[in-house]
Amino acid sequence: TGPLRLRITIEETTDEGADRRRLQRILAILAREPGDQPVELALRLRSGQTQVLRLEVGVADAEALVPEIQPLLGVLGQAQRLGSAVPELAAAAV
Repeated sequence: TGPLRLRITIEETTDEGADRRRLQRILAILAREPGDQPVELALRLRSGQTQVLRLEVGVADAEALVPEIQPLLGVLGQAQRLGSAVPELAAAAV
């Protein structure tokens, strides 16, 4: 859970050029919708490790961007909205 955010998981391939182009397209989408919701980039490296980076850019509506980003990732990743928009209310309901 945690705060509302967009997480984009990308699997590294052996085609570095294609990986860069995919990431550039995703960053262009994020730049069109600036806002306060944080964006995390989880890179699944070929070594088996995953590195999670919090991007300096935020977005206005993480959920609205998922259907636009997911087709760029295909089987090599996932875009998802995580967390709760109002964590205080969720905790109070328990």
